[in-house]
Amino acid sequence: TGGGIWQSGGGIVSDGPGRMFIASGNGVVPPVGPDTPVPNTLGQSVVRLSVGADGTISPADFFSPANSASLNTNDLDLGSGGPVALPSAQFGTAAVPDLMVEVGKDGRVFLLNRDDLGGRGQGPSGGDAALQTIGPLAGVWGHPAVWGGDGGYVYLVGSNSNLTALQYGVNGSGQPALSIAGTSAATFGYTSGSPVVTSNGTTSGSALVWEISSTGPTGAGGQLMVYGAVPSNGV
Repeated sequence: TGGGIWQSGGGIVSDGPGRMFIASGNGVVPPVGPDTPVPNTLGQSVVRLSVGADGTISPADFFSPANSASLNTNDLDLGSGGPVALPSAQFGTAAVPDLMVEVGKDGRVFLLNRDDLGGRGQGPSGGDAALQTIGPLAGVWGHPAVWGGDGGYVYLVGSNSNLTALQYGVNGSGQPALSIAGTSAATFGYTSGSPVVTSNGTTSGSALVWEISSTGPTGAGGQLMVYGAVPSNGV
């Protein structure tokens, strides 16, 4: 069945009452158009779901890459990765306070506005109306991790690739932006896990990034690895 909610173990995200976010895989993609009204076909999409007072769930907003039909053709599910909301207390600006990150099989990292996801093909020249697109890096089967201290970081592990740390900031126009701050020397096989951050709240210097590395198809022989949350000299 196409358009399922897969997310490789990533959960449904909620950032407040009546709001849930999911990412879908291969399926009938939405037509090119704005994010509202939401179309009936939502394959290859990040979708914000609204929960009514009576418990009814309905789509309220969406983002789908402009080339989502090509993603279907090449089995490059957007929904191989789970969406991750960035804490508004540490990320975002007064104009765009609520951010989200999504990355799937094709390795592009989409920085999205949770309050206005962007529809499909609504950016310049018919491109993506994401706040920012990074990459493509390696494809992700899992979900990123987030550290809100020390200025804010997002961590992701690509299939048969590195652990990459993205640092939060703003661009020259004052818009939210992420930049690559460091990559691990080690590479992680397809069956490696998603990164996990432990910390003492947002206390500077207290965070560690944990990753289970496995090179085999079954996950056998896994190794637990740990990194400092703030890269040093690009590593």
